[in-house]
Amino acid sequence: MTYGVGGTDAWINEMCSMIMEDLVANPNMLDDSGPRGVDPTAYPGGSAGAAGNVDGRIPDFNAYSEDSLVVTSEANMDIYEYAVAYAFGAWLARNYGGASLQRSIVDSPYTDQSAIVNAVNAYSGGSDSLATLLKRWSAAVLMSRYQMSLPGYTYNSGG
Repeated sequence: MTYGVGGTDAWINEMCSMIMEDLVANPNMLDDSGPRGVDPTAYPGGSAGAAGNVDGRIPDFNAYSEDSLVVTSEANMDIYEYAVAYAFGAWLARNYGGASLQRSIVDSPYTDQSAIVNAVNAYSGGSDSLATLLKRWSAAVLMSRYQMSLPGYTYNSGG
């Protein structure tokens, strides 16, 4: 495994970068389309944008979601691996504390999956493993067309 900043696994480093892009792309901050590819001036309030959006990371994820979440290095990451890492990170942020989760992962003394697992469990009070989170995320992807899902399985929250 090749490592990113501070020895962190590359996919975690890039996932955290994209979560941050997502958080600051909010129309009240930078007015940038961010990894969602939604123009905040045309779709204010964090909207998902128009149906059929082909911009951003999620359309790439939808087309190539069979790619592995774990990558070998940032230099070798292709657009589809970034899309998978973003989709997982976006789900984590939307279900486990948003900016607080991001801070917990980035500030963690761990540089591997433990950073994510510990941050999620600190937020939820649970004892999930990465395998459990990936299973829950997979179910959330399958149910993503619905706005009403069980807690921890939500992708869409409106818009």
